[in-house]
Amino acid sequence: MGVWSAKLEADRLAATLLGAAAVLGMLFMVLKGWKYFQEIEEHLFPFADFRFAPEHIRGAQLFFLFYFIATALHGVHASVGIVVLLAIARRARRGAYSARYHSPITVAGIYWHFVDVVWIFLFALIYLPGRSGS
Repeated sequence: MGVWSAKLEADRLAATLLGAAAVLGMLFMVLKGWKYFQEIEEHLFPFADFRFAPEHIRGAQLFFLFYFIATALHGVHASVGIVVLLAIARRARRGAYSARYHSPITVAGIYWHFVDVVWIFLFALIYLPGRSGS
């Protein structure tokens, strides 16, 4: 919608939409940080006072190692995306984009959607297995 707004030369709307996406990204990062805090408190961080049933410790450590690496990499990319969205929103509010020139918003949108799609796959790989009840 930000790209669409830029093409219509609705600068304030484009800036607002980009800012809203950045705020939602920040909310996601806060929630993920809270989840990390809980998992570390539960001693689920591999190799640092990791506590799990002895017969399952190897598999659990491997899972949580994958979990923390994958979600941390996603968090880094989401943080970069938030900064980019805020920078683009600032320029949009100043009228830097038009129907003829809106490629920075388009590229930022593509990057942000890529980060979203990666999260969908991570969510499906990490949180959904074993939830089917069968």
